[in-house]
Amino acid sequence: MLAAPHVAEAIVIDAVAKLSRSDPRFTASVDSRVRIDIDSWLGQEHFDLAVTVLPISHAGFETEEFLRIEAVAAMADCHPLARLEAVTVADLAKTSFIATHRRSLIQKEIERQADEAGVTPESRFETQSGMIACQLAARGLGCCVADPFVAHSSGAPGLAFRPFRPAIELRYGFVFPAWQSRSRLARELSGAIAEQAKALWSAIRTSFG
Repeated sequence: MLAAPHVAEAIVIDAVAKLSRSDPRFTASVDSRVRIDIDSWLGQEHFDLAVTVLPISHAGFETEEFLRIEAVAAMADCHPLARLEAVTVADLAKTSFIATHRRSLIQKEIERQADEAGVTPESRFETQSGMIACQLAARGLGCCVADPFVAHSSGAPGLAFRPFRPAIELRYGFVFPAWQSRSRLARELSGAIAEQAKALWSAIRTSFG
């Protein structure tokens, strides 16, 4: 199966471990690919199951949404924005904003909201990696807006999460090759991944505040 590195770390590995404990016959090959290059790896890779953020439109593949989550504002727990119940793009314009890749779904939406609000968040730091953005934020270098699974996978101590408003919705889904039937193992693994993802998102939402 294929998944972005943060998805593998936050969700897939635990799901694989759970299945392997319950079924000694269970086997899996897990590899990671960056979401921004999804069009290329969908066309070139052979896999039974992939996990990614939707939408995906690619001939020959079927998608199945299993969870909707919302991007979070991430900052050091001592950062001024950590005192807020929720963070907006106007709040980002008042502090050092850590920007991510301009092609990312979240960064595009941040820029759209900024244009609409007539503000310009100052990006003192920029990185193509959401995980690095969270690690920079944890060190007090600013605030970033990230996929909550990316923020969780960053492993950065002292990182606080707050809801970002208006919400930036992220739709997680499975990708299956349309030309082959779904194997029992693919069905079992997708079910375990969905269960793990829902539990993690619930725990992250509980951490707000």
